[in-house]
Amino acid sequence: VVTTERVNRRWYFVPKTMALTGKVVPSERKLGLHRVRVYEMQSRVKTSFDASLPADPNAVRTLGRPYLSIGLSDVRGVAGNPVLTVDGAVLPLLQGVGGHRKESGLHAELAPALSGARLVMNTDLVLSLGGTETLAIAPIADSNNIQLNSTWQHPHFDGSFLPRSRQIGASGFNATWDISSLAAATQAQYLEGEGSQDIERLSLGLVEPVNIYSQVDRASKYGFLFVMLTFVGFFMFELIKRVPVHPIQYLLVGLAIAIFFLLLVSLSEHIAFGVA
Repeated sequence: VVTTERVNRRWYFVPKTMALTGKVVPSERKLGLHRVRVYEMQSRVKTSFDASLPADPNAVRTLGRPYLSIGLSDVRGVAGNPVLTVDGAVLPLLQGVGGHRKESGLHAELAPALSGARLVMNTDLVLSLGGTETLAIAPIADSNNIQLNSTWQHPHFDGSFLPRSRQIGASGFNATWDISSLAAATQAQYLEGEGSQDIERLSLGLVEPVNIYSQVDRASKYGFLFVMLTFVGFFMFELIKRVPVHPIQYLLVGLAIAIFFLLLVSLSEHIAFGVA
């Protein structure tokens, strides 16, 4: 009696090196009074792979068809047509990360692999990716070099890794990350099946340090001081001149000053804060 058992197994290999260069082009979208900062990252990602497939003498010669996965949190941000080149040959990109992982992204099918074969390849991906306010990148390779630049003058560096070098000026910023897998648990977290939002990553945010609401908030904190000083002035006038001031007059003056700050919020949404 011959019994045949079929077992599905899957191996995951991460890049040896990853070099990402990207230019973050910021812009602003408006809907009524609401403003949202958006960006488009024009990037180029180069990776190198050097992996050896397990050799099994009892396995068939052809193990299966490998695929190259590109994880994206939201593929709706892909702008235009990304181009993937593997060892000089352009490969078509398909939806999904491939395999049975239910994640958002893209993938490309490679040539069938043989048992015990060594997979050595270099990839080059040209990708334009749009998003809102925050950009996050997971350093999945053994050695990761990430360079980002933009004309935005107020970047916010967050996440598990800070830039190794940065230059911020009136013309924008340049930032560089050099991250080794020895300092990051990204590979282990990905292989354990954690989602892209739960693994370690670096983060870049396009923030606006001062806006009309923060200015109004600061002005309102001093509003209490103005009310109290006005009340003290009335009270001193009442003591020195011995002219009684009715409590309703205190209330009316306090309400008049409070209305100023309420009008400041509504007016500053339509005109310049200084004018408001």
